[in-house]
Amino acid sequence: DYATSLLGAHKAMNSLIAITVIESLREKGFIVTQESLRDGLLHVKWPGRIQIVSEMPLTVLDGAHKPEGCKKLVEAIR
Repeated sequence: DYATSLLGAHKAMNSLIAITVIESLREKGFIVTQESLRDGLLHVKWPGRIQIVSEMPLTVLDGAHKPEGCKKLVEAIR
């Protein structure tokens, strides 16, 4: 039921974590509408993380600097 503008399978997992946190906050009385949650996930921006800066030629910008981040970047590009 959700979509995100972020690229990479690991970003889907991050989105799931965000949804879970929002659900927990709702249980504590915070008001976050479904529309706000969907809109936030769909329009989120994370500059410098699998950021396509050019399509011709394809140029991807990513600030991965730790082994796990580099591994996720390679997986996403594949």
